[in-house]
Amino acid sequence: MKYYMFIAVLLIPAYALVAQKTNPCERLNRNHQWMKDSLGLNATQQQQLSTLNDATCVKLRAAKEKAAGNKEVLKKEASAIMKNHRKEMSSVLNKAQKTKLKAHKQSQKAQRAEKHSKRKQLPGERAEKRTQIMKDSLGLSPEQALQIQELNREQARKKRDLKTKYKNNQDTAAKHAELRVVHQNYLQELKGILTKPQWDKFSAMRIEKQAVRKQRARAKTD
Repeated sequence: MKYYMFIAVLLIPAYALVAQKTNPCERLNRNHQWMKDSLGLNATQQQQLSTLNDATCVKLRAAKEKAAGNKEVLKKEASAIMKNHRKEMSSVLNKAQKTKLKAHKQSQKAQRAEKHSKRKQLPGERAEKRTQIMKDSLGLSPEQALQIQELNREQARKKRDLKTKYKNNQDTAAKHAELRVVHQNYLQELKGILTKPQWDKFSAMRIEKQAVRKQRARAKTD
């Protein structure tokens, strides 16, 4: 296992790291160039951290298997592993490297907060944004734009209500089943508003978006 894995361990919450579907060490491997260029590890440090990362990855994988899907157990085990990892890593880095690492960590945290904030848009805001995208992409008439605006608002309200309904409910299968019904009804109503060329273009856009998501999913597991 290459030495550069340790940096991502610090930047990814322990539970999130091992809870992902991909191998817990794969995301760690993406930080090689940053660490090589920015921290300036010497050969001894590289070897020490390589050994440490190997051991940490083995422990994280074992914790995931041991938890067997129990999120609380996984979170507790992973947190303990990472606490020990940070302690050992701290003894390897010098003061300047620790300072750079801390600054980078703070920058990453700020970027995640900004990204999270965008995802947390109110349902109405997302509906308006969706309407504008469709208006620009499909060439909607004023009448169509008004109809689709209301349709998107109603869709957002239904999704919000379902989210509230299942807030403390672990029955994800039932939730997803209801979401599928809501989505299918939305598409049926949308199809009745759009012209055939507009619907065909909208369908092509959906297929392209789905393909991108699948490609990203495959990339995580490769």
